[in-house]
Amino acid sequence: MRELKEMYNDGQFSVYRAVMPPIGVNSYLVYSRSTLLIVDPGSGIKELVESFPKRKREREYFMLTHTHYDHIAGTKEINLEIAVSSQAKEGLTSPVFNMSKGLFDLAFSLENPLTIEMKEGSNTLGDITFDAYLMPGHTPGDMVYDFGKFIFTGDLIFRDSIGRTDFPFSNSAKMLDSLRKFKSLIIKKDEDVIILPGHMGKTDVGEILKGNYYLRDI
Repeated sequence: MRELKEMYNDGQFSVYRAVMPPIGVNSYLVYSRSTLLIVDPGSGIKELVESFPKRKREREYFMLTHTHYDHIAGTKEINLEIAVSSQAKEGLTSPVFNMSKGLFDLAFSLENPLTIEMKEGSNTLGDITFDAYLMPGHTPGDMVYDFGKFIFTGDLIFRDSIGRTDFPFSNSAKMLDSLRKFKSLIIKKDEDVIILPGHMGKTDVGEILKGNYYLRDI
């Protein structure tokens, strides 16, 4: 069983992380009063969710930062609506787009997935309202999800690095534009706002602005 670690808790939200197969993806569980969001579900997510102490959960959703295979591998395990950008949606049904065929020699796809399109700006799932920002580069459909005190960045940016742009469908020029957009978003925030990336450890606004080379001079 993968270990769940608490990343954030303010009484309204509690956020937990587990590092999941197939390649160390950070999968997050976001609990509110009556809603569970499963962010970037890796393989084995069903067992992880079922092992967690039961709470009142009227609604449950998958929420995807992008649709590379490691971030969607668990979507077959639980039948839920999938919140995803329209630009990333193709990865749910295309093994080429989600790279399961290229990197893992698999052909992962979902049949007729039920999706909820994430739009730029305010979005609501269950009783949770948050802001979403399209920031392509690593993939055409990367989304950053801003909950105020914590932000999910997927593979856009990590503590001291950024997502790869040498994959099929990646675009380095768009990545640069997205990093500028991301910087303009977080530079207005308090330094202790938590950054929760798709891989590696958590960071915060203060640390990433000071220590991430790719945000300098842009």
